[in-house]
Amino acid sequence: IYGNVATSYAGGMRIHVNSLTITNTISWNNFAQSSANEMRVLNPSVVTVSYSDIKGGQASCDVDPGAVLNWGPAMIDADPCFRQQTQDFHLMLNSPCRNSGDNSAVTHAEDFEGDPRIAEGAVDMGADEFHHHLYHVGSVVPGGSIDIRVVGGPMMPVLLGMGSGIQDPPQSTQYGDLYLQLPLAGHWPLGNIPGNGVLVFPATVPASWIPGEQYPFQALVGPLGNPGSVLSNMIVLTVD
Repeated sequence: IYGNVATSYAGGMRIHVNSLTITNTISWNNFAQSSANEMRVLNPSVVTVSYSDIKGGQASCDVDPGAVLNWGPAMIDADPCFRQQTQDFHLMLNSPCRNSGDNSAVTHAEDFEGDPRIAEGAVDMGADEFHHHLYHVGSVVPGGSIDIRVVGGPMMPVLLGMGSGIQDPPQSTQYGDLYLQLPLAGHWPLGNIPGNGVLVFPATVPASWIPGEQYPFQALVGPLGNPGSVLSNMIVLTVD
């Protein structure tokens, strides 16, 4: 829950229910003109929050008379270290939200973009589970600029491949499932993942690409021949 603005009460959460449990959540940089920024609990609500990152802690939460806010264990008030606030909410390697959540509260085996949840033994706070992942930021416009981004372990080399099509079902390999149809239409070394765990590679969309065309990509994170290397998810760039 990030960057919301309320002209009256509670920029982040305004809660009016009988009972609510909040776990493994990030509420950050919200603003309200007439009350605490992150949360307002209305009568007769009973709210229990734990294993969450709330900016400003309890001081950022208003509790009306007759309402209850139970401040549970493992609460933190620390910058969640998003890759790029307002645009890219993937967690970086040094995020205090990594591996800081409550496993018993996990109800889905995947996070919001299909990565495994739980990835490293303990679940992360927030919508994103830190896990090797390929994605892009920016509009895919012929001649325009986008960022190709890869989440993974520091110093791991990244090789980006573009398929000549998509394999469905994917081909099983020693690195995981290969979704790209062979032979590859192209491949490019992007460099090594930096210490923050997110590689950013600026790229120019080919001017020859035609709106409506689709191009599938997948990345190998780690060197060829290394048993610890893994194939990322597949992304399909659709030309705008």
